Amino acid sequence: MKVVGLAPSTASDATARAGGSESATVLGLFALDLLGVPPSRVSFVAPGAGDAKTALVAAIVRGVSDDRKLALSTADASRFVPIVAIAPKAVLDSRGAEVQKLARTWLDGVAKAKEDASGIARRLASKTDLRLAAGVGGAPEAIALVDRLGQIENVTDPLEASLIGENAKGAVTLETLTSRTWQLARAGGLTSIAAPDPLPIDARVVKAVVTAAPTPAPTPAPAPEGDAGKADAGAFAALPAASTPLVLYRAAADASPEAVAAQIAFLAGVFEHAGFRVQAKGGDKTARAIANEASDKHGVARTRLATAPGDPTGAFASVELVALP
Repeated sequence: MKVVGLAPSTASDATARAGGSESATVLGLFALDLLGVPPSRVSFVAPGAGDAKTALVAAIVRGVSDDRKLALSTADASRFVPIVAIAPKAVLDSRGAEVQKLARTWLDGVAKAKEDASGIARRLASKTDLRLAAGVGGAPEAIALVDRLGQIENVTDPLEASLIGENAKGAVTLETLTSRTWQLARAGGLTSIAAPDPLPIDARVVKAVVTAAPTPAPTPAPAPEGDAGKADAGAFAALPAASTPLVLYRAAADASPEAVAAQIAFLAGVFEHAGFRVQAKGGDKTARAIANEASDKHGVARTRLATAPGDPTGAFASVELVALP
C-alpha cells in the first residue's frame, strides 16, 4: 500500500520534510496495522510524486492541506505520542538533582500553560520577560500559540507515575508504547535497529519528582449471581448515533477472545475518549464475551463498549473505534 509521508525513502523531498514527521508516519503505520495491513507492505511516496494522489493514506502533520478525508489524528490517539526527555545516563548519574529540578519545573510549567494559555501565548509571541538565546528568531502568532498550548495535556503527578516506573502496570505505559512504536518503525523501514533490551527508560527522575501516589486502577464490580454473571450475558448499550468512525481493528483468524480484549484495553488507553463496537466470529455471544473480558479484567468502562451481531469476514473479530460525541 502506498502512503504519502516522511520516511527514509522520502527524506530528501522538501515537501515531505515540511509536511510530515516521524510521529505522523508511525501513527499511520499503527492505524494500518490495526486494519490488518502490516508495515512491511507499506511503501512511502513523497507528496509531489506522480503517484502520490493515488495513495489511499497520507501521514501528515497538523495544518498541512490534503485532499484525503481526515480519518484520525493524535487528537484522537492522545496517548500515542508522549513528550519525553532524553539525557545520557552519565548525566542522570552525576547531575540527578539538576535534572529533577528541570523535570519538576517542566511539569509545573505545563500545568500553568493550561491555566493561562492566552496570556502565555502573548508573552511568547512578543518575547516579553523571556530569556531566549540570541539565535532565536521570531515566534509564531499568538493565535497559533494559543491553539498549540491548548492541545497540551496537563500531566498530573498520578498520571505521570502511572506511565513510567514501578507503578506503571496498566495496558498503556511508556514501555508498552515504546515497544509497539519501535516494532512498527522497524517493520516499516524507518529504522534498522532492533529495540534494545532493556528499553532505554529510566524512572528515577519521575520517582523523585512526583508528589502524589498514582491513582489506583478501578476495581471491577463482582459479577452478579445466576445467568446474569455468565460471560456471554453482558448487556452493552448501543453507542451514540452521532459517534464518528475512526479506525477498525481486525483480529487475526486465530486470535482468542482474551487477546482481543487485551488489545481493546491497550486501544482504550491510547484513544482516551473513544468507544468500541465489537463484532466476533460466533455472533453476539462471542462479542459480549470479549466486551465482558475487556471490562471485568482490564477495567474498560462498559459505557465505552458496544456489541454487534454477525461474523466479520476474514477475521476472528473486528473492533470499530469511534469518537464519542
